[in-house]
Amino acid sequence: MTKDSKSSGLKYIITILTILSVLVGVSSVSATEVLLVSDNYADCLTAGTLQEVLNDTVIVTTPWGEYVNETWDAIVAEDPETVYIIGGPVAIPTDYDDNLEENNITYARLNGSNRYETNQEIINRFIERFREANITNITIAYGDDVNGNCTGWGFVILTNGTNLSIDNDTVDYLNITNDTNITIIETPFFNGSTIVQRLNNRGFSVSTQAMPDWVLQKKVQNTRQLLIRKMQRLTVYGQNMSADPTYQALENKLAEVDESIANENYVQAYAFEIELENMISQYKFTNKKNFKYTGYSTVNSNSSNYTNPGVGYGKTKVKVNNPNKPVK
Repeated sequence: MTKDSKSSGLKYIITILTILSVLVGVSSVSATEVLLVSDNYADCLTAGTLQEVLNDTVIVTTPWGEYVNETWDAIVAEDPETVYIIGGPVAIPTDYDDNLEENNITYARLNGSNRYETNQEIINRFIERFREANITNITIAYGDDVNGNCTGWGFVILTNGTNLSIDNDTVDYLNITNDTNITIIETPFFNGSTIVQRLNNRGFSVSTQAMPDWVLQKKVQNTRQLLIRKMQRLTVYGQNMSADPTYQALENKLAEVDESIANENYVQAYAFEIELENMISQYKFTNKKNFKYTGYSTVNSNSSNYTNPGVGYGKTKVKVNNPNKPVK
């Protein structure tokens, strides 16, 4: 065999191996699962919790109560096999459901009647996954907080300040033990001492993470900018905001935030920001026709968890058959 023929044969073999490696690489990549969630802090924490036990998962956020073309483009860009919508149709309009249906993308909407029940629903729906994951770190977060970092907290259980979003039966089924690290994130309006005592009485070791003054100051400043952007987004729909007394109420509340910041009363500013966040959400909901939203559901105030999110389903409704393949 000549030198040239040996060289040609070697190049041929290398080419074949390269093609095979590419084919094998392509076939081994699994389709991405997308978690679509609004920019609501509590729901975003819940999405991060679910991401802990799903593989090859991307979180895509959308402004609360809005359908945004850029958000849809971000979903399509991931070429997902499954999309989980975290939150109800008030937070995430059903326009997304319609588009997913039209594009034959498998999806499931996972939500309760409020943020606490949504957190509960996710944990119960995927409890077998969480149980098998042998959770070592748990974060308990205040569900009414605003503009917090909602990633990197691991497994998150929400609290309204008094109760947890899951009950004792669910905690036991998750195999949470004395060796599990449980951290409660406190805020100026949430002192975790009651929950600490309750968990200590059950034999759990719990620590708290307070919010230093400098962190609160930075949080208040960042939240102010976020709320201003949310208010500015309301004007893109062509409404005459100057003649709208409800919108003027938003501006008045923002002025109270600014006055508190000027007086360096950051606790009061934080309180006003929570109020303003809720007012903006209510404004969107009340004016949903002007925003061309569809699919709003009525919150059932008679729900067992509406005022007491501490009631969970327990072990009787936790098993899910192949949760990665939700039915449309």
